Amino acid sequence: MPHMQGRKRSGGEERESGRLAGESSSSEEVEPEEQDQGAVLRGSGHCKWFNVRMGFGFISMNSRQGSPLDDPVDVFVHQVR
Repeated sequence: MPHMQGRKRSGGEERESGRLAGESSSSEEVEPEEQDQGAVLRGSGHCKWFNVRMGFGFISMNSRQGSPLDDPVDVFVHQVR
């Protein structure tokens, strides 16, 4: 299974932990998701697409840590040699 990072894509925009990638967050407000950025999550889903030559793609995840998700989450994945 490829390593899954915390980036999500929703509606064509790439998001990271609930905000647009590259946006800064207030240093006073630390969301629980931001604290676990380095945590490896396990889940199941299906591959939406994967570019073998470039080594990245998206998985549509429908369960996380053994619990089903209400709405599937798009997870960016990449392959490391």
